[in-house]
Amino acid sequence: MAEQRSLLVTRIARLIEGKTAGSPMSRAMMTAAAVVLFAGVIAAAPGVKGARVALTAVSPDSVLPSTRVIDAAAANGAIEEDSAVIAALVERLKDTDAGVRRAAANALGNLRSRIAVLPLIAVLTDRNKDVREAACDALGNLRDVRAVPALVARLSDESQDVREQALDALSNFAEELTASQILPALQDPRPNVRAKAAEILGQIGDRSASSALTRLLNDASHDVRQNGIEALSQLKDPSAGPAMLSALRDTEDDVRSAALDALRELKVQIPEAQINAALVDPSANVRQKALEYLKDNLTLANAAVVRRMLDDSNGDVREQAVDVLAEMHNPEARAALKVALNSTDHNVRRRAVEALGERP
Repeated sequence: MAEQRSLLVTRIARLIEGKTAGSPMSRAMMTAAAVVLFAGVIAAAPGVKGARVALTAVSPDSVLPSTRVIDAAAANGAIEEDSAVIAALVERLKDTDAGVRRAAANALGNLRSRIAVLPLIAVLTDRNKDVREAACDALGNLRDVRAVPALVARLSDESQDVREQALDALSNFAEELTASQILPALQDPRPNVRAKAAEILGQIGDRSASSALTRLLNDASHDVRQNGIEALSQLKDPSAGPAMLSALRDTEDDVRSAALDALRELKVQIPEAQINAALVDPSANVRQKALEYLKDNLTLANAAVVRRMLDDSNGDVREQAVDVLAEMHNPEARAALKVALNSTDHNVRRRAVEALGERP
């Protein structure tokens, strides 16, 4: 049996021995090593491979007592989905030390064993916030729908870190969630939580969240404003158009860019003055998004205005201007394309040649 011990046993033994190089192994570590080695040997023995090893006869304080052992074993792949190891880790979720409970939750999340789902759900009410946070993360990794109600309950946790981790875990269950479960998180004091809640509401796709998401466009955090716009775009609710038009004047270019994308997606008409302002925006990305919008809304396109953008400081903007002119099909646009043939930008010249060749 000793000669046939599993690779799992060898790796854990080496890990434990490496932790104590140059000093005698403590009785606790000796016991832990013996338990894991014995479990591995039993599992590897002919005729009983895969059998569950009883752990009730072992003192709880002797099984994987160190957070370093649990963390290092999981990180190095030394712990595999062995029933005895999973059982030992589940037992450590009840350890008297919060660090060990946290490490056990992390390890079980890394191993993704369904056996650990219910024990991890129970740990969501642990008195230590770091343990609750680790349990949320682990359940997010396991992606078992049984965890959804308990994770939703953690959205009102006293710890901001736990609330954020619970919401991050719930992002894996958008199809199982309702908007009403996530809407309260839009009021969270932490911007990251509000931004993540907006993202999840967009994934859920329930238009009942539109009014709440629209209010986010005035949020103090530009990340929240941007996520609110993107979520409204996913909901495909045209009624959000007027609010997003105001976002074209936002102080953050990422928000203005997201608003242009959303208005284009929702087919909302942008007033000529606002689209022309976007065409001279300080942000090259916003200018490019404005041109993309014009390509889908050619009635708003002014050949003279677009022609000036052939000399834009940004190459992507210059090429996008050629693409818009190519779609306009009028004498002014054709004249602008001829001018583009003499551009100093070879990409502009090439695209102008292609555009002129595609037209009668």
